Amino acid sequence: MLIRLLILFPAAAFLLTWTFLAIRLASGKGILPKQNPLRRARWRGDACFLILGAFVAIPSFALAVMMFLSPENPTGKSTGDSAEKPALVQENDSQTEHSALVFLEKNPSPLKFLFMASYIALVAPFFEEFIFRLIIQGWFDAREREFFRKRRGNGWRSVILVALLFSFMHFRKATPTYPSEHALGVQFGTLAVTSILVLAFSIWLLKGPLGLNWREIGLDFRFWKKDLCLGALGFGAAAELTYLIQGILAAPLKNYCAPDFIALIPIALVFGILYWRTRRLLPGFTAHAIFNGFSILQLFALYLMKSTSLTL
Repeated sequence: MLIRLLILFPAAAFLLTWTFLAIRLASGKGILPKQNPLRRARWRGDACFLILGAFVAIPSFALAVMMFLSPENPTGKSTGDSAEKPALVQENDSQTEHSALVFLEKNPSPLKFLFMASYIALVAPFFEEFIFRLIIQGWFDAREREFFRKRRGNGWRSVILVALLFSFMHFRKATPTYPSEHALGVQFGTLAVTSILVLAFSIWLLKGPLGLNWREIGLDFRFWKKDLCLGALGFGAAAELTYLIQGILAAPLKNYCAPDFIALIPIALVFGILYWRTRRLLPGFTAHAIFNGFSILQLFALYLMKSTSLTL
């Protein structure tokens, strides 16, 4: 019953959201918020590429060091899946599952779910919104006229470009095997720490040497109630489309890759539109956090269901 409710939730949110938006449109009110007059990102290409370099290099280097220093099996005991634990991924499933799902199904525990929920629903959404929307989309948007040789740029090209980039960054090819539980734990722990470090470095660079204020780097919380509502509407408007595309493409692509790099395009466009119209990170972060958090909630509910069925 719980699983069915979780499956129906995004569909209900989709219908309610678009009904609400249709009513606003019919009454002559706009669907999107008025565009924030704060338009041009004041960081140059060198600062942008420095932050993107840190985004790519620091996690990769730290992960390589941690995997080198951390033995695969420091206790000398088996780190394989416990036969007594309920598995969320069966052996005959297609090998395109997200590594987070694989990690959670190996010896699942409340502490592991809590850590992964914190990382996937809080740290990762804010980190990705900061990098993709503020840094990349903000920089492209400010220079759209130069890139596309237009008399004026209105921002929609940057929204589409970065949404496609964001989606393609989530490409995962099919794999016959996954790393061990220990290796996945090191991977996610390292990614969580380095994401926070890259964020701290980026904010220091933007506020310190470049002299930007909090509003210019998207951390303006004066409209937090409105931004939370916009984020919830953004989730309702596009999440169901993403889930439908994932469901439709999962079987045809299961021997080649995961469908995420296509399925994420609708929700990524929403993230981009929310930043484009508000110049604030909170709306996109809210939609992103709800989207990721809902996925974790589904996994946790599935674990509870399987755990209960095995103990009956």
